[in-house]
Amino acid sequence: MIEKQIIVKNSFKINVAIAGQGEPLLCLAGLACSHYNFLPLVDHLKSHFTLYMVDNRGFGKSDASDFEYTLYDLMEDSVEVMKKLGVSKFSVTGISMGGFVAQLLATSHPDIINKLYLLSTKGGGEGFPTSKVVTEKSFFAYMHLPQDVQDKLAIESFVHPTFKNNQERLQKLINLRKKENPVNLEQALKQIRASWKFVNERLPLENITSPTLIIHGMEDDFLPLGNAYVLNRRIKNSKLIAIDQTSHLFFFEKPMETAKHMIEFHQNENKKVEDHVGILSFGIYLPQKTMTAKEISEATLGAWSEEAVKEKLGIRNKYLPDTVDGTQNMGVWAARLAIERAKINPKDIDLILCIGEEWKEYPLTTSGIYIQEQIGAHNAWAIDVQQRCCSTIAAMKIAKDIMLSDPAVNIVMICGGYRNGDFVDYMDKDMSMMYNLSAGGGAIILQKNLGRNVLLGTHIMSDGSLARDVGVKFGGTMYPIDEDNLHTAYKSLQLFDAKHMKDRLNDVSMNNWIMCIDESFRKSHLSKDKLDYLAVLHFKKSMHNTMLDLLHLREYQSTYLEDYGHIGQIDQILSLELGLRENKIKDGSIISMIAAGIGYAWASNVIKWGPINTTNE
Repeated sequence: MIEKQIIVKNSFKINVAIAGQGEPLLCLAGLACSHYNFLPLVDHLKSHFTLYMVDNRGFGKSDASDFEYTLYDLMEDSVEVMKKLGVSKFSVTGISMGGFVAQLLATSHPDIINKLYLLSTKGGGEGFPTSKVVTEKSFFAYMHLPQDVQDKLAIESFVHPTFKNNQERLQKLINLRKKENPVNLEQALKQIRASWKFVNERLPLENITSPTLIIHGMEDDFLPLGNAYVLNRRIKNSKLIAIDQTSHLFFFEKPMETAKHMIEFHQNENKKVEDHVGILSFGIYLPQKTMTAKEISEATLGAWSEEAVKEKLGIRNKYLPDTVDGTQNMGVWAARLAIERAKINPKDIDLILCIGEEWKEYPLTTSGIYIQEQIGAHNAWAIDVQQRCCSTIAAMKIAKDIMLSDPAVNIVMICGGYRNGDFVDYMDKDMSMMYNLSAGGGAIILQKNLGRNVLLGTHIMSDGSLARDVGVKFGGTMYPIDEDNLHTAYKSLQLFDAKHMKDRLNDVSMNNWIMCIDESFRKSHLSKDKLDYLAVLHFKKSMHNTMLDLLHLREYQSTYLEDYGHIGQIDQILSLELGLRENKIKDGSIISMIAAGIGYAWASNVIKWGPINTTNE
């Protein structure tokens, strides 16, 4: 065992004792205790864990605190210690008050915690059984007893009668405490006050996602076993073990059994891979024809200069469909590429979610069923999904939810084409925001329990007040195509209420986007600052830069689609391909796809790229 002193916030020197080899395990001691709490466990755990046993402020060899602090401060001390030791992700165990700190860590920093081991502890707020309490008054009185009485009471008061009766083991433990854990009254009172703040505030234990093992003494008189039952109910992914004929210090009384349970939990959880959905492959199809910024400028008869098209609208080039480039067929060609890359038999596909646009070869045909036949996915069923430019993200969420609830669906093809640029009237100044509409096809294949490229959380919002602010005016039941509108119908993508749409989007759009991103990361149990790459649709350059600034990203952490234009819901698939091609996305990268679609909808998801247990440090 070695010991190191780590300098943390406010120049505190925190002592940490390190022993063993295996999964990193941060060890947090109980009230008025040093890392000596864990010494009887070291020999039993050291072949499975690297134990990082921290001395809290004012105890063991750590610096004393001259001012009051909270348990959040102790938590941040421990996080900083691990960070400075180069340990980016670890499991954590806490004894009694150390369990309080461990709970704070699991709720505040879920992305860095593997597993949680809560020993002899409880939660804060109402709903926990009455426990014996350590008050400032009672501890003050205790500290004025003779030293030998203090040493004896500190152990005898918290162990089972059977342990008390073994005088040799009892005395050995008393001697260990006396040697390793001298207690300073002032420092102990600060810790008691910090603990009371925790006990009186409810912690959102339901937000803990780390696999959690709760171990408690069956006959703990100090914190009765009922506290462990409440923890077990409130922490979703938790397991409770009560050790017979032990009390609050069961880890001293039965260290071998305690370690056995911890090791078994560690091994079993490592074998388990939670059901998930991963991206198996993807494909992109782009037409041969293109339209340059100069040609867009010419189409507006000079209302937009070539330079303005490039710099303000952010378009250098976009794709134009040829006669053969139908919406359904472009979906077929992208899907075939995805199948080729995945090296799968199309008959293994269970479901096709088509994201192709409504503007297609033949109205009222189901695009997904057409694609199913063309790619040979004869064992699949198919359905069309529409949410305009949010369709890909929405379809990925739908696919994941179906796959995790239906054992028969294991591989899903998401694919479709887009050529809504056909409707753009370059003489309509209100439509400049849609001059970027391009053409192409995209596909993504998802597979259940793939073990890599995991689709995590998704959040989608829609605002019906904008539902009919923009659309194609002619060709529906309201305004069928007739001889009077024939020459304008095919260029009739219009803003029906330009002022309302622009005013409303100015009020809500960016906030809704950020809400979707925040919520998708919350659902993924990740901090937003972990974002490595933004797969975002094409919009004007100033908006793109604003989005990067808001997310504290640099240009290399996204791909601006100025050479492609806006291919609707295909943009996110294209950005994923380009990000990988340009080495912007690596194993361990955290990706967020974001989109917005007329109607109006906003969407964001989170993807962890690479093998399921990798990180991008």
